[in-house]
Amino acid sequence: MTPPKEPTLEEIHAQLKALTGAVEKLIEAQKPAAAPPEPAKKTGDLQDVRLVAVQPTAENHSYTFTIPTGSARNAFNNATPVEAVALPNYLVEKPDAKDLVDIPTTLAALAMETVRDNNRKALYPVALEDYLATVTREPGEQEALNIVEGKSWIGFGIVALKAQGADGKASNLYVVDDQLRQQIIVMGAESIPVGLNKKLAESGVTYVVRGRPETTEEINEFLSQGARVRGESGLLMTGRAVTDVIESLIKAVSAICELKEHDDDAVPLGTTLGRVMNGGMADKPGVFTSIMKASARPAGVK
Repeated sequence: MTPPKEPTLEEIHAQLKALTGAVEKLIEAQKPAAAPPEPAKKTGDLQDVRLVAVQPTAENHSYTFTIPTGSARNAFNNATPVEAVALPNYLVEKPDAKDLVDIPTTLAALAMETVRDNNRKALYPVALEDYLATVTREPGEQEALNIVEGKSWIGFGIVALKAQGADGKASNLYVVDDQLRQQIIVMGAESIPVGLNKKLAESGVTYVVRGRPETTEEINEFLSQGARVRGESGLLMTGRAVTDVIESLIKAVSAICELKEHDDDAVPLGTTLGRVMNGGMADKPGVFTSIMKASARPAGVK
């Protein structure tokens, strides 16, 4: 079987041209506002996240992650919810695999209609910057950090998770979160049941397996769909090379995992997010969130 063809740079440019002004808008957004921001506006069914005043912080962040009961994974929207916890590795550095929630349950929790919004917000290491050295960052570097912390005004987030694999050991999941479309794509190392995969897709969660040729194209297509929606709604304008946006996303990945092919200061022309995630990064995240049973919640963590 012939592997799916990776998109050319010209195709990516055509699909993502709506995102080219994102970095410039981010720079402007970082400047102190002269007046309080306006209430969030609606463009069609999308909320303009650039005008949202409340950003996630350590103070307003909840680590609670609600999961369905284990036997109801494929019917998770009708399942009885139970409490778990999403803990960044600056709180729990080395999670015990026996305390991790399994992958199918974790995925179902990201799709449950009643709790998925709060669960997705809980994934982000919102206080990561507090644990990093205080340095002056270039705008592109700051935007990459914003993406990792779930605070990007582009409306994309990238986060690594640890959950329990089928073998009982810790396994990594990588999430690209399109916050405007309220859809996510998750890349993991193992296959999941067909029935669960179908139910996830119906609830805005696409699951792909790392290492498969088609995974690269699926990640790129997910990003392209988000770009088209932003372009059609007028949320982002052109005005800068498309490589700036791709580079910000790749830098966000490099903040989470070491890249194999290049460093984050010199992203080769034509490199795509799908190519980097599906084989271009080491599967050893340095920044991650562990999805753990409620009994593993540290004292003092709400």
